[in-house]
Amino acid sequence: MRIALGLIALTAVAAVAPFLTTADVRYRFAERLYQMEQFEAASFLCDKALSRNPNHAPARALRTEVEFILGRGHASSYRGEFDVFMHNHSYIPTAQLLSEIDHALARGERHDGAGEREAGLVEVRKALEFMKWMPEGQDLNARRDRAESLKILLATGGSTDD
Repeated sequence: MRIALGLIALTAVAAVAPFLTTADVRYRFAERLYQMEQFEAASFLCDKALSRNPNHAPARALRTEVEFILGRGHASSYRGEFDVFMHNHSYIPTAQLLSEIDHALARGERHDGAGEREAGLVEVRKALEFMKWMPEGQDLNARRDRAESLKILLATGGSTDD
């Protein structure tokens, strides 16, 4: 009985799908089908929403959940797969991230030299945020120490009370 209802729902969705014009409308309909436990139909509409807008994150997330429920999902097999799947970007290599941190710290030091404390703090916070998501290492620790000392220097306006 449940399988027959699922086939009926899938057939009805296939007939209605051309009239659902935007990815968001298709996603909302897929979400309702998901709540009714019509997973095949929900998966079908998520695919249709993603064909309309490949970067539609809610449809992508719902499709992933439905695929796991249906037993067709799998865990990430390599480090950057999640980023590629969810954001349609490749992961940033560590060397590039370290370079971004170095540039942010250099900009912070330039802002400090120009007396632009707030702009310098923004750059230092950006570097510290990048560092939060990186694995520990000697290179990273040296950059973190540099960022913390620059942050204190910028926050106190260049004065150090020893």
